[in-house]
Amino acid sequence: MISIVKLFEQFQTVPELLRWAKKEGLFPKQTVKKPELKDGEYAVPYKVKEKKLNIKTGRQKKLPSMKFHITKVKPEDRTLKNIPKYADGRPKVKIKDWLELKKSPKLYDKLNDYSWGWSPNGKCYGWSHRAIHGFKVGDKIKKDSVGNNSSKEWVIKNDKQAEEMAKKFAQDVS
Repeated sequence: MISIVKLFEQFQTVPELLRWAKKEGLFPKQTVKKPELKDGEYAVPYKVKEKKLNIKTGRQKKLPSMKFHITKVKPEDRTLKNIPKYADGRPKVKIKDWLELKKSPKLYDKLNDYSWGWSPNGKCYGWSHRAIHGFKVGDKIKKDSVGNNSSKEWVIKNDKQAEEMAKKFAQDVS
């Protein structure tokens, strides 16, 4: 155990002391624990800003923290229509978290800033800050659909075509 006098002799400022304490592991790591779930329950993460004490400045500040929305809707059954909402119509969780969409570096071209990904419900989604839409095998693409460059209607026949439509949709709306 180190005495307080020796600590203040070793460090001239409080930030130096805090950096040392973090490096030594004296502060507990802020890990987010998923809640205990019963059978048939699923946890969807969402962020909230709570008033907490900022360790560096000693002041209260609104810092983001992670919470979980408990639902009984399976990931395979989740759609844009059954997303949990507040009374005023705003969604409680992010759409990407609800649909479990991941934007992986392997999934998109780094030169372009459009996003697309597969969801457990079997649809390939294309999204940007303006819009989101899912495509699956069997969907009918109309000639005036966003992302349809051909001037005719057609039906998605395989996963590759669904993926291409999601990419084109994301490009067109971004």
